[in-house]
Amino acid sequence: MNQRNEDLMRPHGRDLTEQELITVATQIASVPELWTECVSHDPEHRTYEQLFRDEHLDVWLLCWSRDHDTGFHDHDLSAGAVAVAHGSGREERLVLGRSVDEPIARIATAGSQFSFGAADIHRVLHAGEGPAVTIHAYSPPLTRMGSYRSSRPGSCAATRSPMRRSCASWTWPRAETSPRAPRRGNDRWEGPSPGGPFHYLS
Repeated sequence: MNQRNEDLMRPHGRDLTEQELITVATQIASVPELWTECVSHDPEHRTYEQLFRDEHLDVWLLCWSRDHDTGFHDHDLSAGAVAVAHGSGREERLVLGRSVDEPIARIATAGSQFSFGAADIHRVLHAGEGPAVTIHAYSPPLTRMGSYRSSRPGSCAATRSPMRRSCASWTWPRAETSPRAPRRGNDRWEGPSPGGPFHYLS
């Protein structure tokens, strides 16, 4: 990392709003030098790397390939924002009054962003042909997440588990220089889910 944390445009001493999280994620996504060394695509699993964490902010990089899918999940007490740095992704969001089989969906392409509140339940999937890279910012930092599975047609059941913080956090610039293998997610929600041009599908 060649940019210091102090150079990041963000409030200090408090949690960030959704719009402020969009600003943070967009800033980082627009400077590939901050995260290019962490990019590692695996066709079998999402890979992810924690870029930054302090008392009020948590930032991750995720790499996506065809058929990668977080599954429906929430972020417990954390709001969040996603900036698409490369490729494209699809967000599907559950809303009251609509079947779990009919979520609101949108495609976010490179240069676009979306945000979500702590109460939102969504899933993020790879979209398009080539691999994708996304930057995820959360506030307050993630501590646990809830995952949701379909229990019967049109409904879902929830489970809640502690967040597995799989990478050590560091400050700007990156505190450690030795290479580390990227972490790999599974097909549920491990690791992490408006602005910019969206294509709403429903």
